[in-house]
Amino acid sequence: SFLRAEKDTAVQFFRSVLRPQDQAMLTGFSSTVVLWQDFTPSAPLLGRALEGMHAVPFKGLPKDGGPMPTTLLYDAVTSAAKNKLKGVSGRKAMVIISDGIDIGSRDNLETGVRQAQTADAIVYSICYPNPHESGCGFLKSLSEPTGGRMFDLRSKTPLSEIFRIIEAELRSQYSLGFVPSNTARDRSFHKLHVRVRRTGMRVLARKGYY
Repeated sequence: SFLRAEKDTAVQFFRSVLRPQDQAMLTGFSSTVVLWQDFTPSAPLLGRALEGMHAVPFKGLPKDGGPMPTTLLYDAVTSAAKNKLKGVSGRKAMVIISDGIDIGSRDNLETGVRQAQTADAIVYSICYPNPHESGCGFLKSLSEPTGGRMFDLRSKTPLSEIFRIIEAELRSQYSLGFVPSNTARDRSFHKLHVRVRRTGMRVLARKGYY
C-alpha cells in the first residue's frame, strides 16, 4: 500500500494537474478492481479516496481453476478504458502505479493496450521494484503504444519528479490530424509513425488507431 509520502505526492499531483474543466477518477486493483472515486474535479475528494484505499481480500476460489487472482492489472486497465474513458471527450490519460506483475486477470496485455488505444487514452506507468520478478517491461508495453511511457523507480528519480514530468507532458501535447488514404472503417488497427526533422528530438506518439 501507499506510504504516507506517496499519498501526499499523489494528492499534490491531482491539485497541480486538475483545472476546473478537468476530471479524474481513482481505481485500485488487487484481487478485484475497485472504483475508489468516480470522475470528479475535486482534489480533496480524490485525496480522501486515497486515504481510504486498502487491500481487498479475495474470497473463494477461481471458477476456472486458474491462478488465485491477487493483482488484476490488465483487468483494471481494460475496465477503466472501456467503461470509463471511452465515452469521455477531450484529452485522456491513465496513470498506473504498479510493479507490473499481473496475477489472475481474465484480460491480457494486448487487450489492455487495445482498449486504451480505442479510448484514445495515453497511458503513463510508474513501476515499483519487485524483489522476485521485474514487471517493468509489461508496463512499458502497456504505455508506449499509446504515446505514453514507463518510469522505473529503480532509476532513483523521486516520485514527485515523475509526477511533475507527467503533468508537464499532459500540458504540452500537440494534436495532429490527417486524412488516411485507406478510408475503410473495418475496425482493424492502422499503424502510425510520427517523425521530426530536428535532430536530438524524441517523439512520443501513439503507435496507431482503430
